Amino acid sequence: MKKLTRLIIPALVALLVSGPAWAAKDDHSINNFLQVYDKSEAKFKTKVRDALVSMVTGMEIINSDLKSKGRPQMFCLNELTKNLTITGEQYFFIFKKYVKKHDKAREAPAGGTGIILYLALQEAFLCK
Repeated sequence: MKKLTRLIIPALVALLVSGPAWAAKDDHSINNFLQVYDKSEAKFKTKVRDALVSMVTGMEIINSDLKSKGRPQMFCLNELTKNLTITGEQYFFIFKKYVKKHDKAREAPAGGTGIILYLALQEAFLCK
């Protein structure tokens, strides 16, 4: 299991940092991406939310590994949220709220969506 974890963690981090497919063609700012998202059809919005859930799943795997090693976690679900299933729509809300609040996040390249999502989760689910 340890060997598998050593292989999975770097792969998940690489995926997180590499950014989603929607950023590959024209790497616009996240602000521009959100404008496109707001005008898009439901099918595209569902794909975006599914991608965010995939990113969070990777972060949760990393979090579990960190916790098992007694190291600080990336973000911490509290007593009220740890047993809930957070939907893609809710993750998108957290992401969008963070972007609206932070100028640097708005101007970040859309390829950095994973990093901005990570920062949004850190802010939403503080570790104590």
